[in-house]
Amino acid sequence: YRPRPDYLEAVQRDGMSPQWRPKIMAWFDQLGDSFQLKAETLAMATNYLDRYLSRRSCGNVSFQLASIASIFLASKIEETRPFRTSDFVTLSDGLFSGSDLRLMELELLCALKWHLNPPTIQASVHGLLTLFDDRFDVDVAAVGRRALASADRVRGDVHFLKYPPSMIAVAAVIIGLKR
Repeated sequence: YRPRPDYLEAVQRDGMSPQWRPKIMAWFDQLGDSFQLKAETLAMATNYLDRYLSRRSCGNVSFQLASIASIFLASKIEETRPFRTSDFVTLSDGLFSGSDLRLMELELLCALKWHLNPPTIQASVHGLLTLFDDRFDVDVAAVGRRALASADRVRGDVHFLKYPPSMIAVAAVIIGLKR
C-alpha cells in the first residue's frame, strides 16, 4: 500500500515535474473544502495517485486524468454522497469525457491491484487516540484536531512518503499533545 518514495526520479520519465504534485494536492484540498469531503477521502486519493505514479509514468494530460480518477474512486469508497462521473466532466471543462474517466479508473484499479483500503495517517491517528482514557489528563478531542491538522499538512509533502503512515501518526499525536 505504500508508494515508492523516489517515484518522481525513478519512474516519472514522460514529463511529470515535481511541481505538479503540490498543485494537485492544493486542488484536492480545494475540492475537499468545496464539497466537504472527509480528510480520509483526500488521504486515500493521495495514496492512490502516489501508488499509481510509482508504477506508471505520466505526461500532463494523463497526470490530470489519474488525479481526477483517484479522487473519484476515493469518494466512492469513503463518502456517503460520492461524486458522479458528470461532476468531473464538468470540473475538467470538458477536457475529459465520462468514458475517459471510467477507463482511467479501471487502469488505476488494475495498477493498484484493487488494494483500495490503504492505511492512512488519519486512520492511525484515530486508532492512537483510543488509547487515551480517563487516567490521562488530556483533552482527546483537542489533541485529535491538532494531530489531524498536522496529518493534513504532511499529506502534500512528497518527502514524507519514505515514512510509514503509522510513524507519521505517532509524530502527529505527539505534536497534538503539545499545547
